[in-house]
Amino acid sequence: MTVNRMARRFAIALAVGLVVSVSRVSSQDALTRAKDLYASAAYDEALAVLDQLQLNPASTDAAEVGEYRAFCLLALGRRDEGRRAIEAVVESNPLFLPSEQQTSPRLRSVFRDVRRQLLPKIVRQSYAEAKAAFDSKDLSAAATGFDLVLVLLNDPDWTNSPEATDLRMLATGFRDLSKLGTTKTQATTVPGNGAAASAAEPPTVVTEPRRTYGPSDTSVTPPVVVSQTMPPWRPSQLSGTRRDYQGALAVVIDESGNVESVTLLAGVGPEYNALLLKAAKEWKFRPAMKDGVPVRYRKVIGVHLSPSS
Repeated sequence: MTVNRMARRFAIALAVGLVVSVSRVSSQDALTRAKDLYASAAYDEALAVLDQLQLNPASTDAAEVGEYRAFCLLALGRRDEGRRAIEAVVESNPLFLPSEQQTSPRLRSVFRDVRRQLLPKIVRQSYAEAKAAFDSKDLSAAATGFDLVLVLLNDPDWTNSPEATDLRMLATGFRDLSKLGTTKTQATTVPGNGAAASAAEPPTVVTEPRRTYGPSDTSVTPPVVVSQTMPPWRPSQLSGTRRDYQGALAVVIDESGNVESVTLLAGVGPEYNALLLKAAKEWKFRPAMKDGVPVRYRKVIGVHLSPSS
């Protein structure tokens, strides 16, 4: 027993040493090694590598590191720590879900159970942050924040409630107001009489900004995809491993069916995000229609990358 314990400690120390020696092993290589250790049921060793990776989350996929830390803890019978690790992943990226190809149904069930419990809190917090941005006149941030609230309210793990109905209505209204507010108004000088008119502030006529419709506008026929080419991706653009990746974009489609603007709601990786944003600006749609007239429309588009994509 003592020999086995010493051997395990040596293996853990060796695993940690592989991460600390950054000149020899990159963080992506360390994550791959941790996943291999996890797959071979060497949970202690995998956890040691992941703990070190977590100290430098910017160097790799923080969500995936957290995911595998949680699964190692659960496999070691450290249930409470494992659920707290899942909570940390969900709070940092509420749209993240484990890969169906690389995660057992039991672990996915645990992850989604924790996520389901956290979503109401995250939605309320996201709404409060978006409303604070709206109140401080940061309308672009507010629109993005309210879009995220609406994405989460439509999530399969969300359980509908009277609170959800109210939040959906409020988030939709404030989102539309935020988008309207970002449209610049035009001012026209009205001629006056004599010196009194020249001394006074010139009156203005404010034109009504174009309205941006969305999924809550049931009288509007949504835009239809004509061309929506996704940029090719390689695992090296993301975390260096092959698994599912999920993200979301908010796009504004103008009356001609062109993408007027695009906002990244949830990214899948810095390098691929840049390619995705560039590609989205070239997407084409048949425009949304209201009473037979093309209208401006804002919609959220999910992004799903898998090894078969």
